[in-house]
Amino acid sequence: MSVPFSSVAHGKGGRPVVKIIALALALALAAPSLASGLGYRKEQNFIGGRPETVYTIEADLRSGKVVLQQALSFDLFYGIEGVSSMAGRYDADVAVNGMFYNYLGSPAGIMIVDGKPISTRDIGAPSVMVSTNGEVAIGELEVSSEVIVGGVKMKVSAVNDAVYDGQTVLFTQEYGKSTRVRRYCINYCIKDGRLKDITRTDKPVMLDGYDYILTTVGKSRASVSVGDPCIWQSYYADAPFDIDEAFQTGGWLLKDGVIALKPYESYIGPTNALAPRTLAGVNRNGELVLVVVDGRNPGISEGITGLQAAQLMLDAGCTDAAFLDGGASSTLVLGGKVANVPSGGEERGVAHSILLTRAE
Repeated sequence: MSVPFSSVAHGKGGRPVVKIIALALALALAAPSLASGLGYRKEQNFIGGRPETVYTIEADLRSGKVVLQQALSFDLFYGIEGVSSMAGRYDADVAVNGMFYNYLGSPAGIMIVDGKPISTRDIGAPSVMVSTNGEVAIGELEVSSEVIVGGVKMKVSAVNDAVYDGQTVLFTQEYGKSTRVRRYCINYCIKDGRLKDITRTDKPVMLDGYDYILTTVGKSRASVSVGDPCIWQSYYADAPFDIDEAFQTGGWLLKDGVIALKPYESYIGPTNALAPRTLAGVNRNGELVLVVVDGRNPGISEGITGLQAAQLMLDAGCTDAAFLDGGASSTLVLGGKVANVPSGGEERGVAHSILLTRAE
């Protein structure tokens, strides 16, 4: 584990810059007190001949003293909110921006919270996975679900996503106030493990009052009745353990200790551009490593390329690592306050954050 705080600057040849020792000590005294199981360091480095400010968090989730949580903007699947606001709502010691998202503020990719999928749309990138015991892994993940209603298996095509002809989508409370479906459909409304209502309509169905709703567009042959027992089951192909939390990333940096960077990723674009970065990794000790690198601040921190990000995670002792959302979204919050320098000049609203909080 890292010490609770350190701030180090290096010259171009890797030699310490003695004249900033006083600044490092001042920063150390100002650092927040983090939960046991968390380590933090801030380094002023030269990477590729350019100055960079690098913030690193190491979290031993197996210690039982710190847990990983995920936050959606305003606890809903659509919209944007500052990382510091989400961190404050959950009293998190540490928070960073997480998943990529679309223009509506909907996180892009697989998301699992408390063992249940919130989103199952696969964007073709690795996922960060955390077990109920605090084990951490990064790897490919495939999610499938079904709901058994009165003995009838109903395959779930997706969770909290668009509904296409002949498909059944499961909507949870995180999706918002309603299903937003404006096509003729059949809605199986489930509460407390029972089928409470069956609604046929071409208007959105309100989610309030139900645990989840199964919406089928087109004909349904399901022979079920109000009052039938319901069981929602999810399966995680290739998962290394029982998953408690998971979120999909933007693409590989490291895989099994080898640089696995692609020149182009669909949610990043060309990976050789200089940019602020937020990165996630797993080190040799099985700890979660979160890194934020400031950028677009000439002479202070100019940002790094994908290849430099991969090497940075290797140097941090990671065996596996991946991109999280970056650019102006890159944000680190410590003790409720923004600790880095977001490139947009102020904290940017995002759809999803990764939180590290003290275990209760």
